[in-house]
Amino acid sequence: MEMVNKAMNANKIAKKTMEFLINQGLPLTPKNYSKFYYAFIYIEENNIDVFSPEEIFKIADKIDKEKNLKKILEKIEEKLEETAQGVSKQSNKIKQKKKTIETEEDIQKILIELNETILITDGLVKFIYQQKKIIEKIKKELTEKDQLIYKDELTGLLNRRAFEKNIKELVKNNIPFSIAMIDLDNFKFINDKYGHQFGDEVLKGFAKVTEHTLRDTDGKYRIGGEEFIIILPKTELSVAYKVIERLRENFNKKEFKHNGKKLHFSFSAGLTEFKGCKENIDDCIKNLISKVDSLLYKAKNYGKNIVMTG
Repeated sequence: MEMVNKAMNANKIAKKTMEFLINQGLPLTPKNYSKFYYAFIYIEENNIDVFSPEEIFKIADKIDKEKNLKKILEKIEEKLEETAQGVSKQSNKIKQKKKTIETEEDIQKILIELNETILITDGLVKFIYQQKKIIEKIKKELTEKDQLIYKDELTGLLNRRAFEKNIKELVKNNIPFSIAMIDLDNFKFINDKYGHQFGDEVLKGFAKVTEHTLRDTDGKYRIGGEEFIIILPKTELSVAYKVIERLRENFNKKEFKHNGKKLHFSFSAGLTEFKGCKENIDDCIKNLISKVDSLLYKAKNYGKNIVMTG
C-alpha cells in the first residue's frame, strides 16, 4: 500500500512539474524538469505553503545551489584521496631508496622524491583554497535564498512560513514565550481613502517601528495583509505587555504624510503567554493562535488602539 501511495505521489508531482513548466513558458528540457521536480518534492516533504511562482523559483534555485555544494565537497574528498595515495606512493619510494643509500647520487634521488611529494601536497592546498572560495560564495547565496523564502517582500519582516516554522520549534522544545497578534486599525479605510500605495507605506512604516522598538531576538512576522505577529522569547506576560504597549505608543507617534497632510495611525493587539505544551504540538499551536486571535477580536470590539491580554 505504501509503495502504491509513493507511486501516486510521484505521478502527482510529475504532473505538477509539467504544468508549472508549461504555465511559466519554460523549455521542457530534462534539466528544467529535474530542477523543478526536486523543488516540488522539497515543498511536499516539508509541507511548505507556496503562494507564488517566484517562491517556487527561489526554492528550486536553493536546491540547485545545495547540489552544487555537495558536488564540490565530493570533488575535495576525491582530491584528498588521490593526494593521500600519491603521498603514500612517494613515501614508499623514499623508504625503499633509504635502504640502498651508498652515494651522493642516491641522496639526490631521495631529495627529488621529497620535492615531488611537496609538489603533490602543495597542489592539494591550492585546490582546496580555490574550492573553499567557491563554497563560501555558494553558502552566501544559499543564506540569501533562505532569507528570501522566509522574508516578506514588502516590509522586510519575516513571513507566515517563517512564523509557522519558528513557533513549531519553540513549542516543540517547550521554550516559554509571549505572543502578540496585531492588526492595523481601519486599514481598509486607509487603502480606500488614500490608495493602496500609501497603504503599503503604512505597512512598511509599522515594520520600521517594530525593528526600532523590539530586540533583535524577538520574532517579527507579517502573516498577511495588515496582520502581524510578534514573538517575545522567554518573556513573561507582564513584561510583554509593557513591550507591546511601547510598540503601540511608538506607532501612534509615527508620522505619515499624504499630499502635505500629517497623519497618524494605530493598531489593536491580542497578547498571551506560552508556558509549555502537554498535548500534541499542532494542537498546542492551534489553541494558542485561537486564544490570541480571540483577544485581538476583543481589543477591536473594545474600541481599538489597545492591547488586550489573557
